[in-house]
Amino acid sequence: MHLINSIGKAYFQTRIAAINYFVQHPHESQKKVLEELLDNASETEWGKGFQYSKIKNYEQFSATIPLQDYDSLKPYFERMQAGEKNVLWRGIIQWFAKSSGTTNDKSKYIPVSKEGLHLSHIKTGKDFLSTYLRDVPESKFFTGKGVVMGGSYHPNEINSEIKSKSKFDWFIIIFYYYFFFKDC
Repeated sequence: MHLINSIGKAYFQTRIAAINYFVQHPHESQKKVLEELLDNASETEWGKGFQYSKIKNYEQFSATIPLQDYDSLKPYFERMQAGEKNVLWRGIIQWFAKSSGTTNDKSKYIPVSKEGLHLSHIKTGKDFLSTYLRDVPESKFFTGKGVVMGGSYHPNEINSEIKSKSKFDWFIIIFYYYFFFKDC
């Protein structure tokens, strides 16, 4: 079992260099993320409307884009739920996270792109585990017991023509959790 721990730790060690760079260069890292997001959304209705292609830095972004709340974005979310593409993000959004709702609506549906799922959830989980393994080198994470908390998944039933997840996407998610968290 020590071999499993060594392989697992070596795999996650590759993220530590990137995490260290983010910590040592936060402004450059955030600037790069903003540039990537603006570039990815520049051909959407929202991106064209606010001329994302002309925004070059955070100061321009904050001066150009007004603050939004759920209610102001809800009409866009509803269009995305109906299958319209390139509204707020490129392509068709196939997955909507359901919140418990705390204001006007009983439940809120928040669009989640494939990129967002990967970068905000899966990659963040890997980064968390990478820093844990760095900070607790004697960890037996891959051979011991642990607790993992997660939410539940309910498919988007709003538009039956949009598949919330393909079988292949679910295979990747299930494989990821089985491979990394099977003994927890």
